[in-house]
Amino acid sequence: MASTARARLLALALCASLALTGLGAFNGSQAALAAATDAPPRSPDGTAPDGTAPGGTAPAPLTAAEATTATERETARVVLSEAPQLSPATTASVTGTLRVYDYDGSGPFAAQTGSSWVRFWRFDAIDELWHWQGDVDEFGVNGEFTMAGLTPGQYRVEFVSYDVTVPVREYWYDEPFWYASDTLTVNADVLTTIGTVTLEPTPLEFFRISGADRYETAVAISQSIIGPGESAPVVYIVTGAGYADALSAGPAAARDGGVMLLTRPDALPPVIATELDRLDPARIVIVGGTGVVSAAVESALPAFVPDPGLVRRIAGADRYATSRLLVDDAFAAGVPHLFIATGRTFPDALAAGPAAARLGGAVLLVDGALSAADVATRTLITDLGTPDLHLAGGTGALSSGVEASLAAHVGALAEVTRYAGASRYDTARELNAAVFGPVGTDFAFLAAGEGFADALAGGPLAAATGSPLYLSTRACLRSGELVDIVMLLAKEVYALGGTGSLSDRVISGGTC
Repeated sequence: MASTARARLLALALCASLALTGLGAFNGSQAALAAATDAPPRSPDGTAPDGTAPGGTAPAPLTAAEATTATERETARVVLSEAPQLSPATTASVTGTLRVYDYDGSGPFAAQTGSSWVRFWRFDAIDELWHWQGDVDEFGVNGEFTMAGLTPGQYRVEFVSYDVTVPVREYWYDEPFWYASDTLTVNADVLTTIGTVTLEPTPLEFFRISGADRYETAVAISQSIIGPGESAPVVYIVTGAGYADALSAGPAAARDGGVMLLTRPDALPPVIATELDRLDPARIVIVGGTGVVSAAVESALPAFVPDPGLVRRIAGADRYATSRLLVDDAFAAGVPHLFIATGRTFPDALAAGPAAARLGGAVLLVDGALSAADVATRTLITDLGTPDLHLAGGTGALSSGVEASLAAHVGALAEVTRYAGASRYDTARELNAAVFGPVGTDFAFLAAGEGFADALAGGPLAAATGSPLYLSTRACLRSGELVDIVMLLAKEVYALGGTGSLSDRVISGGTC
């Protein structure tokens, strides 16, 4: 994968990218397709607070050193709070003007009330989170806006507009990505003027993360999560010969900022051993019994941790028992959301992993062909604090009896929602629309819908960047997925795996 793309992902790995999306009208899929491949060069308008022009070209790509600096600067996640945290006792205000270019180069146009937003996130030094404080959606005739009543502090500011043919977003100051955005200081009893901010659409860029085989691809993904000189808090080792154990292990690894690596059942591949040496993990979790990850592999792993006791195995009698043990181990304190998918196939659970991680939740496998959820599953749901349940897949994947039994089990204590499309691809779209639609994303990931190998280790990477995972056919990217990605305001798309999984046409934006 390109070094610039990797640098950006490394810089973003410690935070989730949130944005305001899904609140405006869309003017047609053809416009979205055009924007993805034929957006005009940036042509900023207006001046910076110091009176200088913003410049006429897109920001230069980050170097590896700049990415490392960005990573050190950005150590906090953002949180979409239940309600704005504005304090009426303060009088800090921010004013400015928002203008927008269309993707055909026309404009700039004044931001319009109700279809453009300026959103404010304040850093809380106590919990080290960026909390949404509120947003502005009222603008003057020239795009003027004022945000009053802000609590003094350090802010990230986000600008979104649906006024033009294809929606566009930037961050303060003139940055396309959350991780690179500048911090705006807001003081009490001071009107902070940020001048004119002009939004310009940029082409959607595609990258590939791959290796010579599934094991090298897992290493490439791992290197996109844990940068040079950093160590992994945890590494989950799963078999590369099957998918079941990895589907619940991915969100578990993502929860602790770790990675997931694939191994051959009978021996640790040299490329995986080299990556483990680089990662210097604090602990290692083997997933599955000796039938899937042999004792020989287990005996090789203590060499990569400070103490042999830091290597342990989580294994149940079958894939469902293993899944329950993984979830119970990684989320012992409970979860707010639990995604449930069939363990008989992989696509629904694969797409559910990043969505679950985005909500701080887990993925649990069940036998979707049963007439009702088993007792062990229902018991675990209770032990996890009776979270909201998200069913991934239609009744062909998870029977109506499973859904009814789960709804009866949680009763009024939690909600049960099913996401189901006409195909595995559409189910992934339904999941992503529900979870990422309200907040948006800077990045999106593509995985093969017909094969699991290259995509398995990508779940923690998508989770680390707060990004959705879409499924794609090998030959081309369906237009529906491309439109969804554009509407989520993503700037970059990462295909997981080589051309045997996803063709070059997919990463060139070729649709079908």
